[in-house]
Amino acid sequence: MPASALAAALACAWPTAASADQTVVSATIYPSSAGNVSQVSVGLQALEACPEYSGSNPIYLYPPGQPFQLTETSWPLSTVLSCGLQIPIDDVNSVQILNPSQGFEAPLSNADLTDPTRYQDPQAPDALPVISVDGTENQTTYMRPFRGGTDANARDEVTAAGAPITLVVYANGPPLIVDASARTLSSNTTTTTAKLSATVQTAAGASVPASALTWSWTFGDGGTSTAATPTHRFAAGSYEVTVQVTDVTGGSGGTATIQFRTPAKPTSGHTNQTGGRKPTKSTSPTGTENGKHSTHQGGTGSHRSAGSGGARSTTTSPRSTTTTQSTTPATQSTTSATQPTTSTAPAPTPPAATTTTKNAPPPHRTSPRRPTPATRTAPAGFLVSGRLVSDVTTLPEGSSPLVHRTPAAAAAPPQLRQATRSRSMAAPGAALAVALLLGLGAWRELRGRRRSRAALPGH
Repeated sequence: MPASALAAALACAWPTAASADQTVVSATIYPSSAGNVSQVSVGLQALEACPEYSGSNPIYLYPPGQPFQLTETSWPLSTVLSCGLQIPIDDVNSVQILNPSQGFEAPLSNADLTDPTRYQDPQAPDALPVISVDGTENQTTYMRPFRGGTDANARDEVTAAGAPITLVVYANGPPLIVDASARTLSSNTTTTTAKLSATVQTAAGASVPASALTWSWTFGDGGTSTAATPTHRFAAGSYEVTVQVTDVTGGSGGTATIQFRTPAKPTSGHTNQTGGRKPTKSTSPTGTENGKHSTHQGGTGSHRSAGSGGARSTTTSPRSTTTTQSTTPATQSTTSATQPTTSTAPAPTPPAATTTTKNAPPPHRTSPRRPTPATRTAPAGFLVSGRLVSDVTTLPEGSSPLVHRTPAAAAAPPQLRQATRSRSMAAPGAALAVALLLGLGAWRELRGRRRSRAALPGH
């Protein structure tokens, strides 16, 4: 073969070989010594020189107990650390895996990496946490065996398409304890603005000042920040917010994850959503749940009614079956007795009669009544209460303390009644006779006076 043809063939083959060396794992390593925090990755070609996984295959994912068949290019996680990343396995205190959809998972201890008795899957008794590469699909997968009981290792399974599995390795010392929280500053139906913060302690409980740390926040919506207390605006939804802190001086670090949910309605005041006091959040029952969120949204949660006492209604309706504040002139309601009563003087009319509105329509639906001359009106806003005349129950006869019936006269015998009528008929004649007698007497007296004057001398 000519040299030029051989060179062309090698040139074509080289990109294919280079693309095969995909990055399988990317790790942050905290060595617990000053100034040596590092970012390290390992590719497929380096791992091909390491012992492959030889444990139970398939590994079953619960729920629902579905088998996952590993490829031939699979390695125990402990081998990836010791052979691929060149970290002595005895130096590893714990390891965390970042699940892009759930945040940092619960740490796996050194025993979890190397001892299969930590797991209880009868179908895979010697299985260990493993990383598998599927070259045909360009996928990298991490999974761990089932722990038994209510464990949900299927939720801890991570598959990255075209990207490496992200690890956080704590060597020679435990991680820092990070307690993250989110405080809602403002909210409406579409966005929520929150302020994120975290407190950090050592495993012994000593506080670590924020000025001694570097911060890396991811908000779950593509946004990131390196501030200690960033402010971020979230669209409506639920987000896994993560923070990773690094103490370069001490060579240590830690993580926390909180689930931030934006409220569906505007809130008043501030709402806090907090993460746990552990290095990470695990959505699996086997790990420590660190992503806690507050179910109280908005302010103090207190509600103040519109009225005070009985003068105002606590509902929005202008009138209700309870005591209401009238906005229209009140009119006096009167009733008439249907039974015979004694004549009594009218009672003084009060400024406004008390009535009760029962299921009455709002004032704007009816026209105000024009007061008649016989009624008195109360000033606007006068508080009225009572019942409508139509709702008044008629009292039985003799039950009312204000009504007294005059007993009817005893009936007279028929003959006495007839005599009374006859006596009443003779009364005009008797009166006429008396008038005639009086007139006759007056005439006689006048006549006697005239005769006396005529008998006097000189007439």
